Formats: sequence, structure tokens, C-alpha cells
Amino acid sequence: MRFANCLAGSLTALLIYASAAFAAETLTIDKQFTQLSIDHDMQFLIDPSHGLTPADLERPEIAARFRPAGGGLALGYRNDTIWVRILLDNRDLTSRKLFLELKPMVLNDVEVFTPNPGWTARNRDFASVMLGDHHPRRLRPVVATSHIVPLTAPVGASEILVRVRTSSSLAVTGWLRTAETMIQQAAFDAARFAAFEALLVFSGVANLLIWRGLRETLFLQYAVALLALAVNEFCYKGLLFEEWVVGGGVVVDAIGGASSSVCLGMASLFVRGQTRAAKHFPWLAKALLFSALLSVFTFFLTVIDLYQMIAPLVMVSAVIVFAAGFFGNAWLAFKREPGAGIATSAFGALLIGMMVVTLRLTALSTYTHWSDYAFEIAVLFFILYMQLSLARRTRQAESDHAVAQARALDVARAAEKTAVELVERRTAELRLAKEEAETALKAERDAQAEQVRFLDVISHQYRTPLAVVSSSVASIARGLSPDDVGNRQRIERIKRAIGRLVELIDVSLHRSRIDGASARPRFKRQDYARAMDALFSMLRDTFPDRRIRYERREAERDLEIVVDPDLLAMALANLVENALKFSPPGAPVDVDAEISGEMLSLRVTDWGIGVPEAERHLLTEKYFRASNSANTQGMGLGLHICATIARRHGGALTLSDHADGGAVALLDLPVVCRSDQDFARIRAASTAK
Repeated sequence: MRFANCLAGSLTALLIYASAAFAAETLTIDKQFTQLSIDHDMQFLIDPSHGLTPADLERPEIAARFRPAGGGLALGYRNDTIWVRILLDNRDLTSRKLFLELKPMVLNDVEVFTPNPGWTARNRDFASVMLGDHHPRRLRPVVATSHIVPLTAPVGASEILVRVRTSSSLAVTGWLRTAETMIQQAAFDAARFAAFEALLVFSGVANLLIWRGLRETLFLQYAVALLALAVNEFCYKGLLFEEWVVGGGVVVDAIGGASSSVCLGMASLFVRGQTRAAKHFPWLAKALLFSALLSVFTFFLTVIDLYQMIAPLVMVSAVIVFAAGFFGNAWLAFKREPGAGIATSAFGALLIGMMVVTLRLTALSTYTHWSDYAFEIAVLFFILYMQLSLARRTRQAESDHAVAQARALDVARAAEKTAVELVERRTAELRLAKEEAETALKAERDAQAEQVRFLDVISHQYRTPLAVVSSSVASIARGLSPDDVGNRQRIERIKRAIGRLVELIDVSLHRSRIDGASARPRFKRQDYARAMDALFSMLRDTFPDRRIRYERREAERDLEIVVDPDLLAMALANLVENALKFSPPGAPVDVDAEISGEMLSLRVTDWGIGVPEAERHLLTEKYFRASNSANTQGMGLGLHICATIARRHGGALTLSDHADGGAVALLDLPVVCRSDQDFARIRAASTAK
């Protein structure tokens, strides 16, 4: 960067001294005068001290330092103040009302000294006007896209002095016009600027919408670059006034520089993606990525008002980026990539315009009027051609996508056909398997039904002789002498053996009744009071020698329950038998029945050995017996059968300890029926369990 600044300074000095060979002309005004460029009529003086005044310029030693601009003034990026002098010669008979137009608008601090009506060679009386985007808008005589100052040219010789300072490139050009031509030119410049801004904003927004639809990053980068350029042009034309932002003119300069950095960064990424550099030019892809990162660095330098230090580097980087776009697309066009030829023309035009601007801003060429239009024309050409290139590229991508979709559709159809055939084959196999499973299930149900019938026969056949044996043993026991301890012990062993055999038969019969695939609950609607009376009567007949206390709490009249009477009797008998088994011989067992809402609760309470809390959740599993039941007979199936019957009715069995000792078995069954709908609901819920 230091080398670039030195080079720019050296070339600037050469231009300055080369231009000294050409004497500055005096701008002549006559009756036919309408407008005239001041490029060949400017003399300039560099003021590094920033302290000279118009009075100081009259001193011979300072006046001698003025040099002719030689067709436009461009001094590059520097921090000096310059004075520009324009000599006037009004050959008309009266003073003329004229307008001085100065460009560019990025001149931050401009003070124009124009001759007052009483101006003479001896009485050099000037009127002062402050311009520049570091001064409030209200100080401008005319708000336009250029600096415009009204003046009165007195008869004879006079002069105009302009003091210029800027933090950007220091260049000046201008015109002297009559009121009529000034109005025409201002209107033309305003329309041109409005059309250019509208094109940038419209193209940027359009590409944002395209990006939103296609989600193609290329369009987002292109859109952001165009919108950043629109902001930059707005600042460049001096229409972002310093009173509009917090921080004044410095912030205006920062916004302009930041927009340039954003534009360069997005342009670098756009060229990288548009040329497919990562695929075709890996080294160029890295260089463009570095350029994008450089723009981030310059962005922060701009924010802290150091943009002038790296501005030449930014301009050179922009030229390199556009050159990369030109040559990259030229190579793609050679490879017959869609839209690459049009993109080559677009980048070629933009490269030329950018080179003109770069040469002017770095003082490698003078600031001429045509260069003021070169970049705008290049951007216009670029936008039109690049949009055509992107459209053609998008159409090609859509065509490729359509072909890919068609191929994918063919593959999907073939896969669908294969899947349908596979589904049909699998369906046939499943149908056959289902038929085989149904046949096997029917056979199993028939076998289990036969097993139940067989167990019923066995139970009947065994119970009769066992009853005879039991009765005979009891008769023998009554005939024994009280002192015959040995025979009485043998008779007790016979009774216990008969009890175990009866229990084994009952358990086997119950398991077949409950767990078999053919066993289904046979639900019936029964009157609650009659059903409870029948259950209590069954318990009295089953356990005639034990003390059982019954309580049925009253409920609403004509209330019905939906149960399987046989299963419910089996469950209640098992619970009572279990309570009696683990209770002392003379201890009572309480059986309570209660209706609450839709729930029938059957509670069996004993005052026996209780249920260990750590094992309580295991008691309903098959063959599990509590650790405190080792001295009692049983196979660990009674509570499992009860829990299964509860689930078949949609309810649950709960075991807990009684506060006064013993255990409580609670059978909760949601079986209360008050309507036909309740009957259907209870059957559905019970079947699901």
C-alpha cells in the first residue's frame, strides 16, 4: 500500500510539472456565452498548512506558486488543502448572472469566493459560500447532485477562488453556465441519477426475491452488491446530508466507505460463485476469498475514519476482481458454459468503467467530464447483460433439474412398481400365514377347551373318592383312643395330603379357566344386591367352619353390575381362602362390598401375618410366595389368578397392610352399569384388558 501511495504521488508530481508547460487560459464571457468547461481555465495551489486566505493569495511569492491544471485536476488521495483560481473576462457591457458547477460531490469542505458586484482589480471584494457534505444542507445555495454556486461576473477581468479539502480523492472539475443551461443540466443530472439509483435498487430487490424463491446464494450476493452500490452512489452524490446522521459528515464518509467495502466483498463472492472458481480455478477461488476478507478489514477501517489509507488498495482490488470475472467467464465461454459469453461482455464493460474510475481517483489520469459517466454506463451495461446471463444460467439449471426430476421420477416409478409387487407378494404370504395361524389358534383353543373339559372330569372323578377317603379318615379318627398319638398323627398327615391334592386340582382347573386362549369372560348384567348375596352365600358354603363377617353397603336401587359371575366368585374365594390361610384359626376375616361412582370395590381384610412391603409388588406374579409364608401350603398362584380376573374386568387388585395388623386385599372393578351405553363401554374396556 505504501508503494502504491508513493507511486501515485510520483505520477501526480509528474502530471503537475508536465501541466506547467501549458498556461492556464482566461475564461471569456460575451453576449453569446451559454456554458463552458473550466478544466482548461483552472490554476491550482497546494496548501499543506491549511491556513492560507484569499488575502494571502495576493502576495507575489504565493501567487507565483499557482500552476495550470492542464485539462482537469486530479491529485489522488491526500490530506492537503488546494486552492483553485479561475480567471474571468466579461466582455459584455453589463455584469452577467451565472452559475458555477463543481464536481465531485465527495469534496467534504469547499469554500467558493465569488466577486461581489463592486469587485475591481484594486478592490478585490469576494462573497463566500460554504459547500461540502461536512457542512449543513442549509448552507447550500442549490441542493443538487453537484456543487452549484450562483455568482455575478462584473464587467472586465475578475476571478473566482475555490478552497477544497476532502478525506477522499482530491479532484475537481466544473462548468460555468447561464441560468437556463444550468437548469437544463441540473434537471438532466437529477433524472440520470434517479434512473441509475432506481435501476440499482430495482435490480437488487428483484434478485433478492429471486434468491428467496430459488435459495441460490449467487443471487443474494449479487443483490447485496447492487444495493450497497446504490447506497455508495447516494453518498457520492452528496444526498446523504450530515444532519441526517448522528456524528455528522464523518459518519457520512464512513457510510460511503462501508458501502464500498460491502460492495467489494459481495462482488468478490459473486465472481467466485458465478465463475465456479472453486471447481475450475482453485487458486482464483482463494484469491477472491482473500479479497472478500480484505473488504471486511477495510469496513472496520472505514468505521474508524481510516478509509483514505487503504482506498487505493480497495480500488486496485476491485479492478482485479472484475478482471477475474472477465477472464474466468471468457474461459467458461470457451468451454461453452451457458451464459458465460454474455457474462464476459458484462464484466468487460464493468472492468473498463472501473479502470477509468480507478485511474481518476488515484490521479493516474485527469478528472474529465466523460469519466463521470463512464462508470454509470458500465454498470448499466453490466446489470443488463449479467441479468441475461443469470437468466440463461437459471434456465439451464431448471432444465437440468427437470431432466434429473424426470430420471428420479422414472426411478421412483420403477421402485414403486417393485414395491407394489413386493407388497402383493408379502400380503399373500401374510394372508397364508394368517390362515395358518388362525388354524393353529383354533386347534389350540379346541385343545385347551378339551383340556378344561378333561380337568373338569378329572376334578369330578378325583373329588368323589377323595371325599370318601376324607370321610373314612374322619370316621377312623373319631374311633381312635385319645392316647393313640401315633395313629392320630398319621391321620393328620393323610388329611394334609388330601388337602394338597384338592388344592392342586383346583389350581390346575383355575389356570385353565383363566389363562387359556379359549377362556373369555362371559359378562352378564346382574342386580348388584342379588349378586352380592350370591357371592356371600357361596363363601359361607365354601368355608362353613371359619368366622367370616360380611357387609354390603347400600347403593341406589335397581343398580346393575356387568361381571362374569363365575370368575368373580373364583377371585373372591381365592382372596378369602388366602386371608384364612395366613390368619390364626379363631381370627375373623371381613368381606366388604361398596359402590362408589362407576366402581365396585370388594375388600377382604384379615388380622394375620401381613404382607412384607418390599415384596408386595411381586405377590401377583406366578409362583411367587412371600418370605413369611414358608409354614403354609400353597403354590403362589392364587393372587395371580385374582389379579388376572381383575384385569379381565378392566380393574385392578391392590394389596396393603392393615393399620392394626394383617393385610387388606382390594378388588376395584369399574363395572357399575346404569344404561346400555355403560354395558357396551364396560365390555369394550374389559375385552381390551
